[in-house]
Amino acid sequence: MQIVDQAGRTAISVVRLGSASADAELALLLRTAPQRLHPGNKPSTSAIWNKNPHS
Repeated sequence: MQIVDQAGRTAISVVRLGSASADAELALLLRTAPQRLHPGNKPSTSAIWNKNPHS
């Protein structure tokens, strides 16, 4: 799983969070992603992560 910050079609930064082979591992990555994006901020309980963007 990676977080990519883009300006238009240009990638400004890429942060690799890790990989997941099970739902529990994916859930952990999704839970830690906001903390990696905004260190020092309290995690938002309103953040919605779509684990399957193609659905």
